[in-house]
Amino acid sequence: MRYSKDFELKKPHVRKKWDVGDPKNLYPIVLVHGVFGWGTEQMLAPSYWAGAESLDAQARILSPSIGPVSSAHDRAVELFYKLKGGKVDYGDDHSKECGHARFGEECEGLHSTWSEEHPVHFIGHSYGGNTILMLHHLLAEKFFPGHDTNPAWIKSVTTIASPVNGIPFFSSRFWGFSHHGFKRLSVLGLLGTRLLHLIAFLDLTGPKAFIDLRFDHWGLSWRQRGVLGGLQSLLRHDWAAFDSGDFCMDVNVVSTQRLMRAVAISPHVYYYSFTQKLTVDFLGFVLPSPRMMPALVVHCGLSILFGFPASLGGPDEHDHATLREWLHSDGVVPIRG
Repeated sequence: MRYSKDFELKKPHVRKKWDVGDPKNLYPIVLVHGVFGWGTEQMLAPSYWAGAESLDAQARILSPSIGPVSSAHDRAVELFYKLKGGKVDYGDDHSKECGHARFGEECEGLHSTWSEEHPVHFIGHSYGGNTILMLHHLLAEKFFPGHDTNPAWIKSVTTIASPVNGIPFFSSRFWGFSHHGFKRLSVLGLLGTRLLHLIAFLDLTGPKAFIDLRFDHWGLSWRQRGVLGGLQSLLRHDWAAFDSGDFCMDVNVVSTQRLMRAVAISPHVYYYSFTQKLTVDFLGFVLPSPRMMPALVVHCGLSILFGFPASLGGPDEHDHATLREWLHSDGVVPIRG
């Protein structure tokens, strides 16, 4: 299902129009963004996909906006209703377990005829790939009320730099993980999540034109709780997402491997996965290569120092080849991903 390939990026051949290829394969292509990403609904933001959404004059390339830091489950549910239409239903059991509202926004439906007879191609970048695989699982489980779903609703799944086996750095003791899984957020994690909580509380309309955190189902905004209630929630930091794991931190090794075990490969779906190695071996050490984006070098360094997944034990418990697979990465996602 997953293939890794170390490749050199070459100058692309740019087409002015989308080359359809096989005229029988005119199924829409759905682009699914990663963490802190956005779709075409954020009209003031630049294209997340470098303009790929506009390559087809018949609008068969769709780029919906879903929760940029929500869990794979919540994102997958939002993705379904963004395409099919209807009121977002996160599921009764899931919502009670995680502590948020069951229902979300009403969606018009970008592809309301979506079905087994009218499937779609999915392309996911980073966490978008995990989101697609979660949606694949939910379709197989017939999770969506009133819809007789199955994996054949999907024609193909393509993941690009997706941490389908987890990101070691977010699975390490540095973030609060142990051999038994997640214990508590570290200081760094608490600072980051409190900042998100503050943004959700302020609920400023202007920034949403660029990126919308889509936290309405958590009820964190002062518009939903009132100023006093919102401040109390902010000071206590009682955002249940962190205790329930219903947050993008489910990109850790334990959660992602649990998802991969649950996803049943369908004979009706084509699967593709692409990763890139931007690290090098030097005198016995794994180091960032000169080709790596400067913004990722720090993260890569921290991953090499602290990033071996605590849930898998210590590095000494694994052979050299396994350790190298976890350390070599594109700066964030290991080639083992």
